[in-house]
Formats: sequence, C-alpha cells, structure tokens
Amino acid sequence: MDQIRHFQDEWLIRWAIKLPSVSLAWIAELKRNQLPFLSQVLVDAGLASPEWVYELYERHWRIPAWEPSADAVDPAVLELIPAKVCCRHFLLPFRRTEGTIDIAMANPLDPCALDDIVAYARLKPVVHFSLPGRLYGVIHEVFRPAVSTV
Repeated sequence: MDQIRHFQDEWLIRWAIKLPSVSLAWIAELKRNQLPFLSQVLVDAGLASPEWVYELYERHWRIPAWEPSADAVDPAVLELIPAKVCCRHFLLPFRRTEGTIDIAMANPLDPCALDDIVAYARLKPVVHFSLPGRLYGVIHEVFRPAVSTV
C-alpha cells in the first residue's frame, strides 16, 4: 500500500478542490509523490495564482504575504537564526523591530518552527507567508555558503 503523507499546508485542500481541474484523486496522487506544499504545486501547475494563495492566508489566518527578495532582508537579522533552522523549516527572518522579528515562512502555521524562532531569536515572531519555491531560492541566496553545508 502506498504511504500517503500530508502536505505542510494541508488546510488548502478545502479550497483547492473548488478550483477547476482539481480533484481529490489528483491531490491523493500528489501526496503519494510526497510533494511537501500544495500551494506551490497549484501555482506551478497554473491552477492558482500566487495572489489567490496569498489572499487565502490573509483572509483565513490573518497572515500577510511577503514576496521574497534578498535585497529586502536585513543582513543583521540573519545572525539571529541559523541557516540550518531556516532550511529545515522553510523560513527566513527579514526584519527586526522593537521586540519582534518578521519571518517569511512557507508554513506559517508550523508550531515547531515558531518555537525554534523564539528559542533562537528571543523575539516575538511576526509571521508572513511566502511561496515555498520563491522562499527557498532567497534562503539559499542570503545564506550562501552556509546552506551548502546544511
């Protein structure tokens, strides 16, 4: 029997099945292929726009989007959370303010990632959603060469 795992953004299934060309059978096949993020699959397949996914996070979780850009990352904030933690959880600190740290996350609902952020940064995280593919590229750009050894 094929092992079926969960997407890290499993909650999106409820909305994805309302899109044309998306079925529960198709989603089950994606799970068997062990694709980690439904949001990225929908965007890559042209079935949903990034804006559609951003709006769902904003509307249902009150989590704003952040479009990943290496130029928008404060280099000083990168020292607060190790590259290996950022790669493991698909997250990127990008700004620090009084008592808080802004974090872009592919899964901003991940309690283990949030615990790691607090443990390392010792600041209250302000989470933002970013599409995993775009976020992954910026993580590797800002942390090189550290991520090559992770």
